[in-house]
Amino acid sequence: MLFLIPAVVFLGGASFSAQSVMLNFAFLPENLLPLADNRVSGELTDFPAESLKSEPSYDSAPLYGAVVLGEGAGSRFIFSLDGNTLYFDSDHDGDLSNNQPVVSRTAVKGLFRKTLFSFPPILMQLNYPDDTLQEYRLAFTCDLEKRAFSFANLGYRAGTVVFLPPEKNLGVAIYDANPPNGTFNDFGKDIMLVDLNRDGEFDVSPGSSEKVPLAKMVNLAGGVYAIEVMDSGEYMDIRQHPSGKQPSGIVEITYVTKLDNKDRTQSGERESVFNNGSFQVVCAVGPAAFRRGGSSRVFIKNGELTIYDSYNRPSKARFVGNSLTPAAVLTSFPSQFSIGFPFEQNLETDKKEYRPAENVVVSMQLVGQAKETYTYFALGDASRQTQPPSNELNKIVFAESKPHLIIKDPDGNVVTEGDAVLELPDRYQFTWRIPSKIVIPDAGALYSAIFSWDTGSFQGVVTGSVQFSIVKK
Repeated sequence: MLFLIPAVVFLGGASFSAQSVMLNFAFLPENLLPLADNRVSGELTDFPAESLKSEPSYDSAPLYGAVVLGEGAGSRFIFSLDGNTLYFDSDHDGDLSNNQPVVSRTAVKGLFRKTLFSFPPILMQLNYPDDTLQEYRLAFTCDLEKRAFSFANLGYRAGTVVFLPPEKNLGVAIYDANPPNGTFNDFGKDIMLVDLNRDGEFDVSPGSSEKVPLAKMVNLAGGVYAIEVMDSGEYMDIRQHPSGKQPSGIVEITYVTKLDNKDRTQSGERESVFNNGSFQVVCAVGPAAFRRGGSSRVFIKNGELTIYDSYNRPSKARFVGNSLTPAAVLTSFPSQFSIGFPFEQNLETDKKEYRPAENVVVSMQLVGQAKETYTYFALGDASRQTQPPSNELNKIVFAESKPHLIIKDPDGNVVTEGDAVLELPDRYQFTWRIPSKIVIPDAGALYSAIFSWDTGSFQGVVTGSVQFSIVKK
């Protein structure tokens, strides 16, 4: 599936060592499905989530909903549904009567229920910090029978990374696919598009190297670059690292090869290189027991990675492997497999239901592409070097980052918080003792455990949440 790169405007000089790229809003073509499958869903209610200044005259009893996009006080957009007519507060002034009504498209006979309405794209203005306004476009659907709605993102932000000569310029774009939340810098979740072959189009077909998860480090034109993106997606800062500050790593692996119906193992350290937007473990030569036509399972024992941000500050990560699940199955050499971001988060409680005076144990893991589990992230501070200034990484002081947990009650109040503790070999845990005299309604109460972990230049701050119930004794 291909679509054309829109016209672009850029800032910055012709040198690629560092530049700021302006990303302009553009529509996805009408006949193109959203780049991500995830849609945001919500409930239709009899009353609006907040008071409105004015409403239009309705033909029937309206239903209401709210869309949350962007950040801050101006992130909630109220809408009302009158039959198949939608009134959306796209200018966020609390007045539905001054918005052009949107009538649903005609349903294809036999394919859609009469109570399922699909609306033409809605164009709106999102407000970001510093009063920055940016355009955004939604595909909107309402289901009267289920009293629910959903929406998807129909726009992206695109620009040009400047090279010399100009024919080497690269078109780039960022798509909010978190699922869509109105911010364009959810690393590991949003999507980055790069016109690598410079044909004037982005290839978004499955497995395309021109469509990758947004990362803080990318490969462009044979070089490795660090990037930072504004929440609004208006600008992307990009910087090329000196050759001595490229992403790197060492991974200890074990080959398990079947030979004469017996498993033969061979261990060793392998280099990790950064290629096509991800870390790759390079297996140049196979184990001595490997035979052509056979296969070798590769298990990760442990490893360490280093990556630099756009200010040339290093970040470290350490991980351990999964002894039961192979990182890869190789059938030929030389070969390689991917590790590292985007990370998959595993967050859970030891039970789903608790009573007063019991312990709530929250466990979390960050897992990479080869199912390796991360146990350590740290940011280096060159200003606090333990020895005279040097480019050697081992002379830089690193400050470790730990997962931070917050537990909130049903009203959103914080009841406790703190850093999680690493329980060897690979799991962080946080324990909260429920007060014995806590007040719980007869129907029980739903609490939330929210974690955040600053992974530095690997994937920025990774967040997640899990819910659990507290019932009366």
